[in-house]
Amino acid sequence: AQADGLTPDHPLDFGDGEGSPPARLVEAGSKVLMAGAPLDTMTLRHHAEHLARVPGNRLRRYEAPILARGTVEWRMSEEFDTSDPSGPGLAEDSFGTIVREFLACGHGRQGMVGRAPSVLVDAAAICAFAVAWIE
Repeated sequence: AQADGLTPDHPLDFGDGEGSPPARLVEAGSKVLMAGAPLDTMTLRHHAEHLARVPGNRLRRYEAPILARGTVEWRMSEEFDTSDPSGPGLAEDSFGTIVREFLACGHGRQGMVGRAPSVLVDAAAICAFAVAWIE
């Protein structure tokens, strides 16, 4: 039932910022479980990239079809460009590094889910750690 509150009214502009599902995960005190996934694929990273104050952060504008009132409408949207690592000098696997350092500091838990190496982290804690690391 609580999951229903994560996705309504998802903003189309800056879809990883305020009011987004990742922001609501953080606000709800949620945890993120990654079972068998590479650490650099944690999608909560986009929320951290949105929150980080990075000089020269690029904007991306694009047009996409949106279903509204039963018809498809084309709408312009904008967001921070996260196609490249955020910030000057960040490596391609920077978020994998962030998660590894977070775990090395004793935050989160690591173990197996079935045969999959897995990590469990607090969404707010990893997000705050990532923002500080990026800045």
